[in-house]
Amino acid sequence: MSKVDVQGFFEEVGLADAEELAVKTQAVLVVSKGLHDQGLSQAEFGRRIGWKQPVVSSLVRGELDLFSWNRINQALKPFGKQVRIHYELADCDATEA
Repeated sequence: MSKVDVQGFFEEVGLADAEELAVKTQAVLVVSKGLHDQGLSQAEFGRRIGWKQPVVSSLVRGELDLFSWNRINQALKPFGKQVRIHYELADCDATEA
């Protein structure tokens, strides 16, 4: 199975937040694979991380706008993964508002 360029796809369809969507999509894939590999139901996984099953279902279905980075990291932690975000202060063009 070949690796899909998720970020490239999101960029190609013109989504401004392509990088964020790509990372969130990769996180969903990690959680989905982890549930499958460990034989966990969404309800059992939810109990382990303190979520209700419908919330886990929303994540697995890719309803990405419902989840902050903290929530995504909460779901990734049992699978030994986390999202790291790097912020930096940068100069901008003074004409940008």
